[in-house]
Amino acid sequence: MKHFSSLMHYSSDIVNRVKFAVENPALAFRWLTKRGSDLTEIELTYIARKVLGKGAIVEAGSSDGVDTVRLAMQFPAHQIYAIEPIVEQFEVTKAKTSNLENVKNFNFALSTNTGLAEMYVGKSGKGIEGMGSSSLLEPTRHTDEFPEITFNSKQQVNAVTLEDFCALHDVSFVDLLWLDVQGLELKLIKRSEDFLKKRVNLIHMEVSRVELYKGSALYSEVMSYMNKIGFAALKKRVGRISGNCLFQNQKV
Repeated sequence: MKHFSSLMHYSSDIVNRVKFAVENPALAFRWLTKRGSDLTEIELTYIARKVLGKGAIVEAGSSDGVDTVRLAMQFPAHQIYAIEPIVEQFEVTKAKTSNLENVKNFNFALSTNTGLAEMYVGKSGKGIEGMGSSSLLEPTRHTDEFPEITFNSKQQVNAVTLEDFCALHDVSFVDLLWLDVQGLELKLIKRSEDFLKKRVNLIHMEVSRVELYKGSALYSEVMSYMNKIGFAALKKRVGRISGNCLFQNQKV
């Protein structure tokens, strides 16, 4: 039975890859020519051409610290504020960046309110595997699309709004806001819209075509709203389920 289940999961993965290639021929070609690189990744070398060279980089959802290290190496002149609510992941990121002078780690969740909050904790194996899918929002279709990740526990975390976080740490301008908060991205943007318009240059954010979490905004809604508030889409790398977009403030 276990072998049959694995076979079915493998077959489903093949079907998803074929669908993706048909729906996204340009990205499929990029995947082939770059030998399997992440199709949804927006290169930091491209982002580096769009930063203003002032202010801070705020990373909300640093997870296992992989992107934190990449950001710190790519932008050595910027102060990186890495925010991660799940304590196990926070400790891993803190350890990975302990020798990087331009990284500060914070055990918080960026949210629409400041105070205590409860997170649904993802899990798919040993250690922190699957925890990158943890969210303040209740998982819905996430378990259909990624059945290997379960949400059987919750964790109480300290939450903070973007404005409160920046005020607390004297961050007057954010050159790059890196949002990977599992479905909460647009809610955060709506909550902090005035702040973003005046004090944020670039926003790199995860977007989804599927409601993986209850109440999460879909790709079309995100694109429409960002355009409405004056953030132009510079890069869109979104597959069948999810991906990443880079937006730039047209007024700073």
